[in-house]
Amino acid sequence: MWAELTPPPHTRGFGGVVHGGLVTTLLDEAMFYAIYATGQTTMTVHLSTTLRKSAQPGVPVRVEAFYDGQERRYYLAHATLLDPEGSVLAQAHGRFLRVPKLEAHLQGAIIEEPVV
Repeated sequence: MWAELTPPPHTRGFGGVVHGGLVTTLLDEAMFYAIYATGQTTMTVHLSTTLRKSAQPGVPVRVEAFYDGQERRYYLAHATLLDPEGSVLAQAHGRFLRVPKLEAHLQGAIIEEPVV
């Protein structure tokens, strides 16, 4: 799973760079969708993020996430945030648990007609 976006100015944190919490959220959501693409609806139970370089507001980034398989009852994934040149800005690894009630809710929400 991948997505490209440009962080807007209001995402600035300390030092004028994109707030690390927002970077972590991007990585977490990307990993969720990498697992969701396999048909599993999960929630994060462990997340480890390494911030390597600062992301800058107004500069495009690309987030890439991959499903790494299953370890006992956990679903595993990792994600990377890249700058336009392909340099690694941040990396994350996560463990996720399947949530059947959330799965039923999301499946219902996904098949609903879009609001116009």
